[in-house]
Amino acid sequence: GTRAEIVDVGGASGLWISGVGHVVFYEGLDGRKHTADAALAGNVLVWHEDGVARRLEAGVGRERALKLAAALE
Repeated sequence: GTRAEIVDVGGASGLWISGVGHVVFYEGLDGRKHTADAALAGNVLVWHEDGVARRLEAGVGRERALKLAAALE
């Protein structure tokens, strides 16, 4: 029930995740791989910008999330 779509976040490649809960995989500063189970309270926009992974979770649609992300710059 989880859907993922590649999106453009102000020139950065991002991922729009919507639907039911999902699992997050990431590499920590120590170089080790980690897994974080997460309950999806709302839709999620994830992108990588200037060496930083960013995550915006909100009960809004894709277009609104993209506008909010643009306002963070």
